[in-house]
Amino acid sequence: MELYAGVASPEDWDAIKRIEASTNPRLRKGVLLPEDEGRVEQHWLVAPFAYPDPEPSAYGDGSFGFSIVAETLHSALLLAIARREIFLRRTAEGPCRLVMRVIKVPLKAAFTDLTDLKTDDPTLRTRIAELRANKSYGVLVRGPRGAGNPLAVVLRPTAFVPPAAQTEHFCFLWNGERIHKLFSLPAETKVIVPEDLLKSESDTAA
Repeated sequence: MELYAGVASPEDWDAIKRIEASTNPRLRKGVLLPEDEGRVEQHWLVAPFAYPDPEPSAYGDGSFGFSIVAETLHSALLLAIARREIFLRRTAEGPCRLVMRVIKVPLKAAFTDLTDLKTDDPTLRTRIAELRANKSYGVLVRGPRGAGNPLAVVLRPTAFVPPAAQTEHFCFLWNGERIHKLFSLPAETKVIVPEDLLKSESDTAA
């Protein structure tokens, strides 16, 4: 069924689609490199590049988008916990639960290894910007569990091998100060303490 079926007459659909194409960053021309345009149909994979986080980070100055992919589920959860905690502290959120989903997608591209650089080294951001300007697919950086369990900072969505698939859902428990526990949905049978994710081993890709 057409997305617009409930809000517009069929004779208006073409006009609405043209409006969406000119206003939706994920569909707008120029978001991706010319050689990447039209090659990635799954919007999940394009969104991080179409909606760049304007706030500078260890991996960029806020002027371009990128996607961070963890090699293991443990690292993916640690990364998600860290990012959610920053947001919740800023908004002074009271105790609550957050439902987070795992998106799994393979990568197939040449990545530059920058795991020798620490996350707080300003050289890291400079090197990533240079590589992006040279149309690099991305870089490997140190993950939450060290250089031996890296993260991939993906700079071009054509590095992905779609389709991306939704897998597990996790519930994060925020106590007003930190995410102190989490568990896999739908059952609250095995509660995980974030500190344990740093110590335990896992070969589960995420």
